[in-house]
Amino acid sequence: MKYIPIIYIVFIFSISCSNKDANMEYSKEDLLETLNIHRGHNNISSTLYEKLKIYIENGGYLDTEDWLFFIEYKFENEEILDIEELQKKRHTLVTFDTKNVLFHLKNAGFFKETNCSDNVLKDKKVKQRQFTEESMLIALQDNTKAILLDLEADVCKENSSYTEYLKDMEELSKQTFKPTEIKETWDSDEGPIEISFVSNGNRYAVNPNYWDDWYDLSEITKKINQSLEINKAGLYTLTSEFTGGQEILLLFLTDEEKLVIERELKWQIVKL
Repeated sequence: MKYIPIIYIVFIFSISCSNKDANMEYSKEDLLETLNIHRGHNNISSTLYEKLKIYIENGGYLDTEDWLFFIEYKFENEEILDIEELQKKRHTLVTFDTKNVLFHLKNAGFFKETNCSDNVLKDKKVKQRQFTEESMLIALQDNTKAILLDLEADVCKENSSYTEYLKDMEELSKQTFKPTEIKETWDSDEGPIEISFVSNGNRYAVNPNYWDDWYDLSEITKKINQSLEINKAGLYTLTSEFTGGQEILLLFLTDEEKLVIERELKWQIVKL
C-alpha cells in the first residue's frame, strides 16, 4: 500500500503563491491571481470574493495569514462588513501548544510505541483550522494510529489490492480488526470485483467499482466498521476540507479515543 510522506502533504487551503519567496510582497496582480485560484477551488464564498476583489483593486494588501483566515472565515459568517475589520479579527487566535497536543494525543492512544519528532514540535499562535493541520502533522508521526493513504495505488487484479488493504487495516488496528477467509475475485481485468471476508464471526461481501488504478474503499470500509462495532472502535477520517483529492487520512480510534480527539483537539472527524 502506498502511503504519502508527510513532507508531501498539500492542504487545499495552502496559499497558491507558495512558490514565491515567502519574504517578498506580492503585487496587486499576484493577489488577484491568488484570489481567483481560491475562488476556482471554492475556498471562499462569492460574497467574500467580491469584497476581497474590491479591497485588492483599491490597494489593499493580504499576507499569508490573511489568506488562511479568510479561507476559514466562510465557515463562520457570511455577513462580511469590512475587510480591515476582519483582518483585525485574525489576531484573536488559538494558542497552539505542543505540550497540550501531545498530552491529548497520548490520552487518545497515540505514541505508545513510537516517539514524536522534534521538528514538528513548534509552539505558535494559529486559528482553529490551522491548529487542526498542525496537530494532525504531529499525529501522523505515529503511523500505528494514523496514516495518509494514496487512493491511486496501482489497484489491479494481479496486485490483490483489496486484500492488501484489509491486511493493512488489520495492522493499523493492531488486530482489533482481524479478517479471515479473505477472497478477492476479479471476473476480468476491469471487474466486476467481489471482496469477502469474515470478522468477529460474521461474513461480509462488497463489490467495489473499477476505477482504473484507484481504490473504491467506501463500502469495504463501512463493512470493516460494522464488524468493529462490537469492539467499540472504528476507522475515521477528517472532513474533506483538510486533505487533498487523492489522499485520505485514516485514523483507528476507540469510541473513547474519538471523544478525546473531538473534545480536546476539536478535530472534525467522521466514521468512514
